[in-house]
Amino acid sequence: MSYEQILTDINNRSFKPLYLLHGEEAYFIDEIANALENTILTDTEKEFDQVIFYGRDASANEVINAIRRAPMIGRYMVVIIREAQDMKKIEELELYINKPSAYGILIMAHKHKKADSRRSWVKAISKAGVVFESKRLYDNQIPEWIRNYLKNRGYSITPQACMLLAESIGSDLQRVTNEIGKLLINLNPGAQIDENLIEQNIGISKDFNVFELNKAISTKNPIKANQIVNYFAANPGDNPIVLTIGALNQHFTRILLTHANLAEKKGAQALTTDLGIPYAFTKEYYDAVGLYPLHKVKEVFSLLREYDLKSKGLGNESVVAGDLVRELVFKIMHDLPRN
Repeated sequence: MSYEQILTDINNRSFKPLYLLHGEEAYFIDEIANALENTILTDTEKEFDQVIFYGRDASANEVINAIRRAPMIGRYMVVIIREAQDMKKIEELELYINKPSAYGILIMAHKHKKADSRRSWVKAISKAGVVFESKRLYDNQIPEWIRNYLKNRGYSITPQACMLLAESIGSDLQRVTNEIGKLLINLNPGAQIDENLIEQNIGISKDFNVFELNKAISTKNPIKANQIVNYFAANPGDNPIVLTIGALNQHFTRILLTHANLAEKKGAQALTTDLGIPYAFTKEYYDAVGLYPLHKVKEVFSLLREYDLKSKGLGNESVVAGDLVRELVFKIMHDLPRN
């Protein structure tokens, strides 16, 4: 079942006896688990008919004994296992999973990694309940996800502001929604979000950010690129090197995909889908391939790997993050001697 279908069923009070919510993206798991917790029982019923365990502290026997209890005042007995990935001998729950209670609902939030779908207890849940794998979104899916997230809440966002958010925050959906939450607090329903609002409410500079850095690199504008890099160096807490390298990697992945688009003569509309960007931004990437031929793009990926390792202390004991970014951007924008 899809994320949307599960939430629709919950809103319609159509529940399953077993839920295994697992995978690398914690956001979707938390949203489904919270929807179940807030919908199945009333606050009064929760006091009597809901038990919450944490995986590291729970045993299969404790969980089974709790879920097999008859509800005292509500229709269901609800048991939630948070951080289920930390539960030892989780497979022992199969004793209950094979014969779930008619009035029990067991919710397992197995975050940050997949459960092994080959295990018999996982297969048993899929037969009687819901197994939902929460996958991380690809970087090129983030802008569209942000647009839809805001649209569903009655807001809109300009293409520039959407790209600014996506490239400055990254693909951590929990962080993305937290930052968007800061925006929405002071906005009236139906408002449109632009770069000025993002700068005022989140603190991402509309002039000095990874989005603008990528544009400066695309056009080989060293003055603008150096201004941004210097701003990053002066504000390292707001511009961590890991996000800068991640954004550069995403940018040059898009340039590589644009090379492929041109080779296959697929056209600009196909490129917007492949890159996950609005049509208006395709020209930047078509222009960039003229300045960054394939051999240079490959060189840039090697540089990004090298400086990612350096940022983690490998082969670099003393150079600060700001200087590493300066070196990296200089090497990206200049043709180095080739072996």
